[in-house]
Amino acid sequence: MRCAGDERHRVRADRKRRRPARLDDIAERHEEQQAHCIPELRQRGDEAPVWPRISSDGERRVFYPVVLALRAWGETCCKSPREGRAVIYTHRICGKSAGLGPVCESCGEPLRREDLSAEQAPKYRREREARWEAFKTTR
Repeated sequence: MRCAGDERHRVRADRKRRRPARLDDIAERHEEQQAHCIPELRQRGDEAPVWPRISSDGERRVFYPVVLALRAWGETCCKSPREGRAVIYTHRICGKSAGLGPVCESCGEPLRREDLSAEQAPKYRREREARWEAFKTTR
């Protein structure tokens, strides 16, 4: 039978044996990820070996359908149908409403971020302005 204290001691010993990642290991992983269009990394400064994560164009292109799915979920499940859409997207290729899905509801082409133009619905714009004014008066 094992004691919980024995397990904690083993975990601590494992942590001590691990070495921190070497910079050449990090650089190698970075090159592999960039080859697959995953992240773009930039070093913050000479003194800090910290690599903040910045989205690459390839990553944004792959992730955009997820953003559209979240928008569709929010517009259909979190609001009543009489409220209408908060942001109206127009598909620049066909010039009609893009709808909520990953493909244009008018022409059926896949939606890409650069092919959309967004405009706030008038009701939503008024609501945002009212909230902004209320916020400014409390500051």
